[in-house]
Amino acid sequence: MTKKIFVAVMVAALLFIPTESRAESPAEPPAWFFALQLGQAAAMAGSVVTGIGTGVSIGVHERPSRGWLISSYVLGGLNLAGGIANLAMHEEFEWSMAMGAAQLTAASLNIILSSVALARRGRAAELPPPAGVEVAGMNLSVSPLVAPSVAGGPAVGMGLQLTGW
Repeated sequence: MTKKIFVAVMVAALLFIPTESRAESPAEPPAWFFALQLGQAAAMAGSVVTGIGTGVSIGVHERPSRGWLISSYVLGGLNLAGGIANLAMHEEFEWSMAMGAAQLTAASLNIILSSVALARRGRAAELPPPAGVEVAGMNLSVSPLVAPSVAGGPAVGMGLQLTGW
């Protein structure tokens, strides 16, 4: 069902691309840019779904599902490429910077979660440790971050540290 919806959306997007030649104003992005953004938005929506699925698979199963792992890596790579492309075009199109930042965020979510799932799959496949040997678990710590910015004001954010995987 979702494959039919995806095909219908892509066909509709191709139908709305103007085919007759006309003078384009410098302020108006070309038609191919809208088709590109539609494809990247679809990849980003899929990336959010696979991020949630991979996170749930990590939390629920001792050995996370390989399907979520693969799809998360693939969509993370697509969003990484799309985010870099959008950031490269930010001088021509003003809202390309925001889309690129969102895609890089979704890509990092997918790549980090799929790496954690891969490490957990490998750890679950290993033999149990010998008697008397303690194995450290995965540790994720979140801390507030305040640092001076380039402009001289404070830059606030969040720091993540993942150890033991």
